[in-house]
Amino acid sequence: METWDVLHYTFIGLTSVGVIGSAYLIALDGVQKIFGSDIFHKKIESQKDLDKSIKEEAEKLGLENLVINSKLYFDITTQVQRKGAEYMIQINKDENPTVSFVRHEMYHIYKGDCERKNSWIRYLLIEEPRAMLYGCFKIKI
Repeated sequence: METWDVLHYTFIGLTSVGVIGSAYLIALDGVQKIFGSDIFHKKIESQKDLDKSIKEEAEKLGLENLVINSKLYFDITTQVQRKGAEYMIQINKDENPTVSFVRHEMYHIYKGDCERKNSWIRYLLIEEPRAMLYGCFKIKI
């Protein structure tokens, strides 16, 4: 096999990975946007709604003895973080949040995703899809 053949196959392989990876990310985001929307789930209008949703989901997942704080923000990324023995769920009000957002972030806590080191591959292929499935459809994996 000549050098040009190797370069050609390498290019085809990298292009395929890029196209498939992009399609995967677009599909994952699309499912969350459609099935997590206020068409299918109750909208979170206030901090009080957010706190109530977190309390309800904590009971459903058996997390009621954990300290889970929450904040409804503008202009930040929706996420959950562990800070010591407590968790902080931040929900972006600009994203039109629903109960699906809360379920999604609570499932990250339930599965212990906040305790792991950041690995983008694990995050994109395991943690995010299973949290999305629970957030949108209540499917536990």
